[in-house]
Amino acid sequence: RVRSRAHIIAIRCARCSDTTTIQALGGPFASVPLPTRCQGPNPQECGPVPYGVLSDECTFIDQQTLKLQ
Repeated sequence: RVRSRAHIIAIRCARCSDTTTIQALGGPFASVPLPTRCQGPNPQECGPVPYGVLSDECTFIDQQTLKLQ
């Protein structure tokens, strides 16, 4: 079974369109927390948890699990 994991994640604020990338620090198979506040020029106007993931601009790594007998 093959699964894709994001290694570099591109995110964009839904309100001010600030775009940034986040790299998985714990390796390609670690979880990546999204910022809870906008990092753009006016973070007070964007509210809590404004970011969405841009899947077309992310870098993915494939993981495959094999069962040996």
